[in-house]
Amino acid sequence: MYREYTLTIRPSRDFLQELLWHGRNIIVLKPENLRQEMIGILKDMTKSYETGECLNGGECKLNCVKL
Repeated sequence: MYREYTLTIRPSRDFLQELLWHGRNIIVLKPENLRQEMIGILKDMTKSYETGECLNGGECKLNCVKL
């Protein structure tokens, strides 16, 4: 079962972080540019986990933590 919500907003970094916080429990369907941005972020995250490297070249902007 799922619910579909429609929001009218101007996406910000905080909004993207809120969406990412929901992990696999959320799918962005529209608009396509936001969907593609989420896909890009998730691909980068996957690559970081696979390689153990920050993708921001050198010093990570997001304070990457290696445990």
